[in-house]
Amino acid sequence: MCVIIANPQAKRLPDAIVLKAMNVNPDGFGIIYLDEDSAPIKTMDYNEAYEHLQSVRPYIAHLRYTTRGATTLENCHPFKSGDDGWLFHNGTVSIETAKNQVDSDAIATLVGDMDEDTRRAVLELTDSRFVRVDSTSYEIYNESMWTEFDGVLYSKS
Repeated sequence: MCVIIANPQAKRLPDAIVLKAMNVNPDGFGIIYLDEDSAPIKTMDYNEAYEHLQSVRPYIAHLRYTTRGATTLENCHPFKSGDDGWLFHNGTVSIETAKNQVDSDAIATLVGDMDEDTRRAVLELTDSRFVRVDSTSYEIYNESMWTEFDGVLYSKS
């Protein structure tokens, strides 16, 4: 499964953690910076991913390990979720999808326009980890399943 890295305090990550995350999850990368630039960046180039992960800007990042769907840039996280949101997902959820659509994209569409309480209730029905980012904030789901190291949250150890 993938890994999400929530680094809101803009800590420089240890090289060993970054290199292991990239090695174990080699199938695509996405990031949203939490400061002035909230547009997602997606890439299959792990040299570029490495530079982003070593940024001193606050961010949420996702390194993909393909479990469903093709290994393509289009299937990299985050996925559009509602009018102004983006969803990152670590896990696998049994959900009906359109042809060539990954489960994470289907979930992002499903919960996109839900109010916060309903969205939380739906996303926390699973043992997956999620982060939703919008223009003003971010929200972590199933937080008790995350690993914290030096102020940075990881969706798996």
